Amino acid sequence: MKEFFEFMDLLNKYSSLILMFATLIYVYFTYKLTKETTKLREVETTPFISLYFDITFPAVSHSKIIIKNIGKAPAYNISFDIDEKYIELFNGYTFKNSISYFAPNQEFHILAEGFGKLNEKGYENIPITVNYQSQDKRVISDIFNLEWKYLAYYEKDKMDGIKTALEDIKKEITTLNKTVKEKV
Repeated sequence: MKEFFEFMDLLNKYSSLILMFATLIYVYFTYKLTKETTKLREVETTPFISLYFDITFPAVSHSKIIIKNIGKAPAYNISFDIDEKYIELFNGYTFKNSISYFAPNQEFHILAEGFGKLNEKGYENIPITVNYQSQDKRVISDIFNLEWKYLAYYEKDKMDGIKTALEDIKKEITTLNKTVKEKV
């Protein structure tokens, strides 16, 4: 019987130790979960302004830049910083006006010079800084380097491509007509 009590005493000692380790592990993972929840809340309540070239815009002489709030919260007091030497490329848009409120998924477009003209000017990219605030007054500043080298196919004239395609169609129709006449 004495052995039984010794065994129970030993079991009680180790169970308290096991419970203590389990509690420490629980506290650690609760802390990690709290940090992740805080990050998730921040993402859910933070705006994010994006600035990029619209690659679906079919003009050769001009390009279109889209400024869009891709975040899940509105942006406030948006302002832009851009070097004066680039202003002439934006067809009259000066980036001087600030935007007091910009809703999630809201966007606006700016017409700019075509990619060929941007290359002629010798610029590799156009740096634009976007400054804005979240609803809880956090200040956000992002720098975008608008690059167009990866959009080299836009430098070709779309009309040349259409002309070539129509000439190819004409050749195929001529060949089909000859084949039909030979068979008849």
